Parts: sequence; structure tokens; C-alpha cells
Amino acid sequence: MMSNNVLVSLIIPIYNGEKYINNFLKMLKLQSFQEFEVILVNDGSTDKTADLLKNIDDERIFVFYQENKGVSSARNLGIKHASGKFFIFPDIDDQISESYIKNLVNCQSEISRLTFSGYVEKNRDGKSLFKYIPKKNFYQNKLYFIDDMVKHHGICTALWNKAFLGEIIRKNKITFDENISIGEDLLFILSYLYYVNRIVSVKEADYSYILNPSGAMNASNSAFSYKESWNSEWNALKKAENLILIMCNKPSTQITYKKYRVASKLLYFSKKFNYNLATTQKNEMKNELRKNFVNYFFRSNDEFRMKLRVFKRLLRTI
Repeated sequence: MMSNNVLVSLIIPIYNGEKYINNFLKMLKLQSFQEFEVILVNDGSTDKTADLLKNIDDERIFVFYQENKGVSSARNLGIKHASGKFFIFPDIDDQISESYIKNLVNCQSEISRLTFSGYVEKNRDGKSLFKYIPKKNFYQNKLYFIDDMVKHHGICTALWNKAFLGEIIRKNKITFDENISIGEDLLFILSYLYYVNRIVSVKEADYSYILNPSGAMNASNSAFSYKESWNSEWNALKKAENLILIMCNKPSTQITYKKYRVASKLLYFSKKFNYNLATTQKNEMKNELRKNFVNYFFRSNDEFRMKLRVFKRLLRTI
């Protein structure tokens, strides 16, 4: 590893990323802030990823290999080997501006402990679909921040637009839940927030998230069968609820609304694909739909088209 004065560790899991590696390395060379190390974890790729990684000639870039265990396991391995003061978790198939690292790091301080930036959502053709710029300069109310993070087209529960203090992660042994494949980012952030007093924003859209139709979050729309991994999103939200109650002594309304959306989705797809959900989980989700029908449809800030989609799924589930 690099010396202890390295400021930033970029921790990046890669699975079959041969199409994106060279472009991402070019973006790193263009960064206005260059005091970083890069921890690349090849998560059992089956394409030419390993060959490309072997040819990287940069003393700041370190490559680790493991069998395919998933993104959470890969990031946990990266954390073990990271030596930076700050940790940032970009994805290999996305795009970063030249000021991405600089802005996230320059806003960090002893009182902030967590920084986040704006972002742009793009399709694979490069067309911008949505742009988010933070409205507040800082947050001291954790529950308010969590609600802003969880709501649709808010701060976002992803890791890629945030910078974390490595000391907090190391000292408190914060890791990714390897049993969760959808929602692991949210749980990691909530575990970290427990030790944070103030959150500061970067009012720039320095990160471009490239929508992946086959990604874990979108796979259900084109699937031909029910994937058991989808159930982990429900489990993640239940764990998130408990973490928030411990940390804030109050529930998050946005987590409640998200649970409602996820419950309608999983019940709909389980019926569509004739998948037998566990009785306990099925009853939990049905209770969620009954209990929060009015709150979700009349009080949530979800777009009308999203509410309509949820309503159609409910009709097909009954």
C-alpha cells in the first residue's frame, strides 16, 4: 500500500468490466486532485477484466482478486486494504467529472464527517435523464437527511456520490452485509451515520450514473423468472428501519414509503412467476400494504406515474 499520508482511497469492485476499465483510468488521470490510491477488486470476472488489470502501470493502483462473491464482499476486501484518510466508492461503469474527488474531499472537516455531491442519471447513449443538485448546504438532523436520501430522486442511497472518513469505518468495523445484494449501500451508510454529527453537500453534479437495464435494481422489469436475490431488498429495508429507530428514536417516513413500493413489487412478481414467497415475508408485505395504503397514496411525494404503477401491481396481486 501507499504511505500513510495518502488522502483518498477509491474502492472499486469489478465484475466483467472489460468495456469500462480503460475509460475509467483515463478519467482518473484527469482528476484535479491526484493524492489518491485505487483499490480494484476483481470479483471473479469471466471476461478479459483480469488481463486488463494485469497491464495497469500505476503505482497508486492496487489490484486484488477473489472468487465471485458479490459486490459487498468485494468492497469489504477493498476496505481491508485501503489506507486513505477518506474512502470513496465509485462504480467502474459510471462517469466522474475532473473535480469529483477534489470537491468531495475539500468539503470534509472534523465536524462534517460525511460529504455528498449532486449527480446526473444518464442512459447508455449518454442522454441525461435526471439531474440532482443538493438544496441544502449541510444537515445536522440525521432523520431529515435519511428521508432526503431515501426518497425517489433525492440525495440517493448509493455510495458513489459520497465520501467517508476511513477512521470511522476502521475504528467501528463498519462493513457491507454480504447477505444483502439489493440495499447493501443503504445499510452501510446508516451504520456509518450513527457516528456522524454533520453532513455537508457539494452543490455540483460531479457524478454521472449510467443506468444499467440488467443491473440488480432494474432486472425485474426484463426477468423471465423470480430471483431469490430480490428478497434481500425487503430484508434490507427491515434492517434499515431498526437502525434508524436506534439512531434517531423515530421512524423514517420515506423508508415506510419505499417498503410499500417494494412490497407491491415483490408480491406482484411472485404471483407473475408463480414463486412461493416465504409465508412470514408474504404476510409482512401484505400487512404493509394494508396498513400504509392511505399514507402512501395521499402523503408520499412519489411521482404520479410511480403511484399508478404500484396501484396496477396491487390490482394484479389481489
